[in-house]
Amino acid sequence: MRTLLLLLLFWLLCGLMTAETGHSAHAPPTVLSDSLIPPKRLLILHSYHQGLNWTDAIQAGILESLAAGGQRYEVYTEYLDSLRFPQPLQNGFANMRIHLQDKYGNRQPDVVLVSDNNAYDFILANRDRIAPGKPLVFCGVNNLKPQDVAGLSNLTGVSEIPSFLEILQLIRQLQPNIVKLLVISDNSVTGQANRDLISEALQQMREPFATEYWTDGRIDQGEELLRHQTPDTAVLLVGRQTDAAGNILQTDTAGARLALASPVPLYISHDFWIGSGPLGGKVVYGKAQGLLAGKLAARLLEGEPIEKIQTVWESPNQYLFDYKVLQRFGLEDANLPADSIFLNRQPGFFEAHRSLVLGTGAVILILFGVVLILSINIRKRKDTEQKYRDLVENANSIILKWDRNGRVIFLNEYGLRFFGYTEQEIIGQPVIGTIVPPFEETGRDLVAVINDIVKHPDDYANNVNQNWRKNGERVWIAWTNRTILDKLGNISGVFSVGTDITARKEAEAERERLIVELEAKNAELERFTYTVSHDLKSPLITIKGFLGVLEQDLAGEDKEQALRDMARINGAADKMKNLLDDLLELSRIGRICNPPVRVSLAQLAHEAAELLTGRFQQRAARLMVADDLPTVCGDRPRLLEVMQNLLDNAVKYLGEQPAPLITVSSRQEQGQIVCYVQDNGMGIKPSYHDKVFGLFEQLDPRIEGTGVGLALVKRIIEFHGGRIWVESAGQGQGSAFCFTLPPAHAAPE
Repeated sequence: MRTLLLLLLFWLLCGLMTAETGHSAHAPPTVLSDSLIPPKRLLILHSYHQGLNWTDAIQAGILESLAAGGQRYEVYTEYLDSLRFPQPLQNGFANMRIHLQDKYGNRQPDVVLVSDNNAYDFILANRDRIAPGKPLVFCGVNNLKPQDVAGLSNLTGVSEIPSFLEILQLIRQLQPNIVKLLVISDNSVTGQANRDLISEALQQMREPFATEYWTDGRIDQGEELLRHQTPDTAVLLVGRQTDAAGNILQTDTAGARLALASPVPLYISHDFWIGSGPLGGKVVYGKAQGLLAGKLAARLLEGEPIEKIQTVWESPNQYLFDYKVLQRFGLEDANLPADSIFLNRQPGFFEAHRSLVLGTGAVILILFGVVLILSINIRKRKDTEQKYRDLVENANSIILKWDRNGRVIFLNEYGLRFFGYTEQEIIGQPVIGTIVPPFEETGRDLVAVINDIVKHPDDYANNVNQNWRKNGERVWIAWTNRTILDKLGNISGVFSVGTDITARKEAEAERERLIVELEAKNAELERFTYTVSHDLKSPLITIKGFLGVLEQDLAGEDKEQALRDMARINGAADKMKNLLDDLLELSRIGRICNPPVRVSLAQLAHEAAELLTGRFQQRAARLMVADDLPTVCGDRPRLLEVMQNLLDNAVKYLGEQPAPLITVSSRQEQGQIVCYVQDNGMGIKPSYHDKVFGLFEQLDPRIEGTGVGLALVKRIIEFHGGRIWVESAGQGQGSAFCFTLPPAHAAPE
């Protein structure tokens, strides 16, 4: 524990030092200025658009240099956007000239700074109208030489000339086996100038490469060309690429596609390609251009004469490489110049934390003093912690701490064993979904309960809810909950002690189930007694009564009436037989059963309908069976009885419906499949929805039947673990008998 605390303190102090160092390195400087003196104005004019990585890098460098001087300037930035919209080039950006004249006519800039060729050419042609007599600073202008500015006054800047000779020498050093150079260029003026510079650089080499220039510029053709390059070829990417329609592609998009197609590394001359897949090289560095140009502009803004400010003719290029690409092609970074900058390389510990390492010695001295104080405190706390640990870990109860966000912050050893988790698996995890299910089997929303406990823990000082173990087993736990408060008195979490009461809850549930079952049996017994005393007696009374009538008819030799009397006696006997058969069938459910199998409800519906063909034809009823009825698990003969009784019941109660229709289908409801037999017949009043499943219940005594069918169906469904109910809007609105059954996967294979 002491070692852990020391390490924590050490890294805390180091973190504070690192945070302070990072703050001072990146915080903007404090600008002090005389508010009575109006700030100098700088107009920055870029050739391209904001969002282009090259232009953004130059802009960032300019602003960084201006900020470093600690002076306050008014900086205005404009964009010609000539890369995306080259058409204004044809009329010399006349609209932009008018715009700048109107905008800065009464607010003249003190210095104008331009980047790249189009802005440079534009301002040279219009500086007398936009900023007459004001000094001009340039950067990013391709291949500008001293003779190109001869005769121009009030001008300084930073040259941009690619380092092609250094790149070619780099290729020779990194890949000595290279014999061929493929230059990916374009047909622009800049592209031709770059090819001339490459040719000059090749002439300066002792062993120049055999060189091929590809200037078409279409990305798809360039990809195809690169796919066929051999390992003895080096590729130098210097030109922009277009799609098939001639639209110029962003450099990161073009670089990524060409690098993906190329089996050899791509060398580059400008930094805007880096990071998209090319290897790198000694590149024209956009930010370096901006930094130097910004410094020149700052000197001019501070009043230094332009004659004392020399143009930087040596382009500030930088060796820049993508470390991941070096690794991809197996190239050694040891062969690269010492001042190289690497993208995507993780710095070493000392390199990344130089100031931290050097300051560690001083921190250690402080730590020794802190250690002396802590060691005394730790020794006292260890005894207290051990006593607490013995109490908590050895308790035969679940001891749980969880924060106000519902995440576990502690669970004792007994709790870990009980729920089946390791400490690494459960700490930091939400209680919902790990040890608490979202819903109890009763439907109680435990997510809402957990949220409410955190808000009002006193209301749940003693609470019983369902939990679950890692293996999915559900258990019941009685919890005692106490609030954990932070130093400000706010609720930070809950301390809970739990006892497993699953056995007690199961006993209570079993008792309730037996009570309900006993009440149902008693009610059924009462109805049975009534049936024996009434329904079974009724046919006997009929038989006895008509025997007397038959005797009279025989004595009077009325043969036809005697036959009718005998038919009535026979019907009464059949009714009694049907009642006795149905009662016998009802008594067998649960005592005599077949092994559960997979049963297709669609097939079952068609079989039941076949058994009722005569009744369907008599009523001219149409049957529709859905194709997507589920396959369930159960006693097939009993389930056939269910389907037959439901279809028979539907046909019987169609009423006077002129277009009788019976539908067998299913629907999803709360994650469960509900099957139903629906008719468009007489319908059932809501007050009879439960009564229809009673023994010997008939809504219309005139309709043939014993009143046992739906009671039989209900008992079969419940024996299978399902439930059944009726849905009907009322008389004349039709009915739907809905039921659930175990899914097919519950059946043995």
